[in-house]
Amino acid sequence: GGDWQLVWGPGVYQILPSSGKADNTAFVVYSPSQDTYILSIAGTNPTAFLDWLVEDFEVGPHMLVNWPYEGSQPPVTAPKNPIRPQISLGTAKGLYFLLNRLVQATNAPHPNLTLGQYLSQLQSKSSQSRLIVTGHSLGGALAPTVANWARLTLSHGSAWQGKIYAM
Repeated sequence: GGDWQLVWGPGVYQILPSSGKADNTAFVVYSPSQDTYILSIAGTNPTAFLDWLVEDFEVGPHMLVNWPYEGSQPPVTAPKNPIRPQISLGTAKGLYFLLNRLVQATNAPHPNLTLGQYLSQLQSKSSQSRLIVTGHSLGGALAPTVANWARLTLSHGSAWQGKIYAM
């Protein structure tokens, strides 16, 4: 698989653009020989405000968001519900920022598409196409959530069913 090519991004989100600190970063690559897309999400930036105070610490019984969360609007907290799937507010905000707020360079492959828009229009190239979502640290925590969002968004009755993975 030495044929990986950048197909989206890299995208960076800064809650305070004047800070010069990346709060969230991600990119998507594709290998034609493996018919595989990989979405890679960066880990916690130890100097970034958003990572620590929002995405890492907004957890607890009063900071929950109902799942599935569709991701196109900022998340809204919901009362704790032991019979309904829920995720932490911090994780929901991380998903929202990744899908909607990453800014790409003008020479990126799809600079006018958000990550959410890019993934939503992603077409399976064959019956073997796969999407693998991975990350480290904060990216490792967000990867299964993004993969689950993609599973719900992309695979409903499509060729992606059963071909979206989190690592």
